[in-house]
Amino acid sequence: MGTGRTLYVLRHAKSDWSDPALADRERPLADKGRRQVGRLVKHAASLPVELVVSSPAVRARQTVDPVRDVIGCELREDSRLYSGSEVELLQVVRELPDGCSSAMVVGHMPGLATLVEALTGDFLDFPTGGLATVTLPGPWSAAGESAGRLAELVSPRDLRERQAAEAPKEAKEANESSRRARKKAKRRRKSTGGG
Repeated sequence: MGTGRTLYVLRHAKSDWSDPALADRERPLADKGRRQVGRLVKHAASLPVELVVSSPAVRARQTVDPVRDVIGCELREDSRLYSGSEVELLQVVRELPDGCSSAMVVGHMPGLATLVEALTGDFLDFPTGGLATVTLPGPWSAAGESAGRLAELVSPRDLRERQAAEAPKEAKEANESSRRARKKAKRRRKSTGGG
């Protein structure tokens, strides 16, 4: 394995502010946030993530649990991802296991934007449910010491548009598959005298 690493940085999806009595850590996702998670799950299915480290906040876990389920990797919680400083967030990344070439961290603003900036020099306007892909040239332990690269930032809106564009193609493929199956069944019936 090379020394390069890929870090996926995920901001929790849209949270629900309707109950002012809830402590900040206890705020769940809003309906919009749950829809965002559905799109993230479809996108994440192709990501080669080996480990997820998440904030323990309810909205972060409600965002990442379904994503992690589709990826099928280990999940750890780290309270530094809830409200840690830049130094603490960099330390979370630096402590990722050497044998892991790709990982995901899940947390909150402004910390995640600060983390991506520390890793790449790029400042992000990080939307809720946004996913940044950062490539790092060296081991996790050197994160922030050399220039990483922001490879991609996708927002829930981007995912909605991508998935809407893919839907007609998928429907066409499903219709074609169904048509072939009907044709095959009809030939089978004819060959057995049942048609």
